[in-house]
Amino acid sequence: GMSRHNVSRKNARAAAERYLDRQNVDGSRPSHPLYAPGPSAEHPHPPSSTADDAALDFLTDAVPSMRDDPAAVYEGKVKGRVMRLDNQPSKKQQQGEAKTKQKPPRRLTKMSNNEARRRGLYDLQDGTLSYADCLPLNELWSQYAEQLMHERLPITERGSRLAAADLHGAFVRVDKARVPSYIGLDGIIVQETEQTIRLMCQDSRLRTVVKGQVVLSVVVMGVKYFLHGPQLAYRPSVRSKVKFKPTTKGLGLGWL
Repeated sequence: GMSRHNVSRKNARAAAERYLDRQNVDGSRPSHPLYAPGPSAEHPHPPSSTADDAALDFLTDAVPSMRDDPAAVYEGKVKGRVMRLDNQPSKKQQQGEAKTKQKPPRRLTKMSNNEARRRGLYDLQDGTLSYADCLPLNELWSQYAEQLMHERLPITERGSRLAAADLHGAFVRVDKARVPSYIGLDGIIVQETEQTIRLMCQDSRLRTVVKGQVVLSVVVMGVKYFLHGPQLAYRPSVRSKVKFKPTTKGLGLGWL
């Protein structure tokens, strides 16, 4: 079967070469319609009859030993067929491409708090920041506090909101403390934990204050508020959910 197939291919190739020799005896371009110029602007699509005749003639010349009528073979197996010149992807490849398109984008992974601590992202050291560097943070906090504690609220309600507010950026002063060296310290809060706050003082030095041993004061819209440290002994994320009553001991205020 394989040798017969090879002989047929050789016969077809020899027939095609003989056909070309007959069409190009004088060295000119073959005159067969198969080699006619391509479509032009005036005639973008050549008449289908010309293409059909060319295909039928080529089939007759290329396979002269064909048992069946070349015209019948052309009508049954060639006419109207479209031959793809590119590689048609398999169904498996098409399904893989479809799954790739439907696959949702990968979410960005978040760094855990433990990993951030291990890398030292929460560590603030003296000399890394100055007091001037923290002033823009204080301005942002002042705007935040004014929106949080607008003038329409009762004074006692403002104090409760301040106790639950985020204090990063607030300028505070230690009015009372069990440790005498704490009294009089003031600065911008740049870091807060459950039990401590870290102040960037005006001499650009970082100082750590234990919440449970102090009473802090902060001024918002001309009103001075007092915050007792034990009332702040929560993590900032937890304290924001605590509902402080206006009468709770440790929430005081005073006019400047």
